[in-house]
Amino acid sequence: MWASLLEAFHWQNLGYFFFLTDPWKLQSYTNIEDIPQYIELAKSWAFLLMALEILFNPDSYSFPDTITSICSGLASMQIKIQGLGITAFLYPYVWQYIHIVDLTAAGTLSTWLICFLFQDFVYYLGHRAIHEWGFMWGFHTSHHSSEYYNLSTALRQGAIQEFAMMFFDFIQAIIVPPTMYIPHKALSLLYGLWIHTNAMPYLGPLEYILNTPSAHRVHHGRNPYCIDRNYGGTLIIFDRIFGTYAKERDEEPVVYGLVSPSNTFNQLRLQTAEFKYYLFTKPFLKNEDGTDMFPGWPLKIKTMFAPPGAYPGTDTKQFFLWRCMKDNEEGIPAVNKADVAPFYKNVGSFAKLYLIAQFFAVVFINFTTVLSPDYLPSSSYDAVIVYIIVAWSIQSFGYYFDHEYPFSIKFDCARLLFIASMATLIPTTVHASLMLPYAMVSLGALAVLYTTKSVPGQTETEKIRSHHE
Repeated sequence: MWASLLEAFHWQNLGYFFFLTDPWKLQSYTNIEDIPQYIELAKSWAFLLMALEILFNPDSYSFPDTITSICSGLASMQIKIQGLGITAFLYPYVWQYIHIVDLTAAGTLSTWLICFLFQDFVYYLGHRAIHEWGFMWGFHTSHHSSEYYNLSTALRQGAIQEFAMMFFDFIQAIIVPPTMYIPHKALSLLYGLWIHTNAMPYLGPLEYILNTPSAHRVHHGRNPYCIDRNYGGTLIIFDRIFGTYAKERDEEPVVYGLVSPSNTFNQLRLQTAEFKYYLFTKPFLKNEDGTDMFPGWPLKIKTMFAPPGAYPGTDTKQFFLWRCMKDNEEGIPAVNKADVAPFYKNVGSFAKLYLIAQFFAVVFINFTTVLSPDYLPSSSYDAVIVYIIVAWSIQSFGYYFDHEYPFSIKFDCARLLFIASMATLIPTTVHASLMLPYAMVSLGALAVLYTTKSVPGQTETEKIRSHHE
């Protein structure tokens, strides 16, 4: 046990968050299977750092927000093929057909640097695109929906954001071989985690080169000066080159979240609301006199791809394949941090204990199945059942946090009955021996929550009913 803990918390695994790895070793891999699973190696440090941040800066966390963020991360990591994300799985095939130079055998520092710079530049383009290119913003909105800024926010990802970034990742295949793309991508993702914190101040000269917590705090702000700024991954130099850099202002503290706050912890709403707006609402908006704001189908379709802040009378300009706002602050209301309270609905102590237990159950099933490199489904149904249980569980938290009683408890009861039935009817289901007692105990806890009127929103709903009666 102690040996495995020491291995998990080896200093080298912490170094991966800061791109601290041997460039020559990184270039020595000839097969994808030989590449270390950097994210797997660093995950223990990620949770330890998060725990320390909660301990020393508890005001930067909120119970519903943190659970929602981590569950968003779990949702975004569900789809894997042979242990790889879809892009990483397909990348070798794309590279085989479009690469113009083969750098696989060029084991030099300059090769490592070229691949690193190109990967970071393409990330800048992709990240900027999913902010500015119309409905593409829907793939990324969930990440910015948190009104807190902490390490858990880094995990709050769009469930299908990978599909939006896929085109830009594949651009790298022109010169970056798969054995360089996969480790660079993993290390870039790890770097992106630690910069989601309020614990680090402005870092002086490093701010001119690196994307830092200060620079990324601006990126997550909804103050006018923060909008469409600081897209960089590991480096900030491309923001400086293309004019999208903004420095954090001491006199105007960053207010986190969306310009129009989502005011929900419901995963489905967080993941889909902006798609609905930019594809089915914005093109059909009306003027005050009842006429179409965007008349004619050509203009309606064009609007779906226009910058999120583009409305009649606003100015846009061309950048790469899309148009962006000429003035990033146009139409953005001023906001004062002292006047803003993050969205929150109270969760009682007993309900909180129940939800924490359910959360750890979801984390356990994830890290022992789809997120485990050693997981092999025992049947064709096994993985599907796991996906259903995880998705159902993740969605149930949102109904509780939003006080959607009585639907929340009905939805959760159905989830637990499904788990119990799968464990009984399909005994080969992963963790079947644990699932039945888990479901029974959880149903018992729900019964206690209900009878003691401890279900979030229960007393509010009963007061409303009593008032109407």
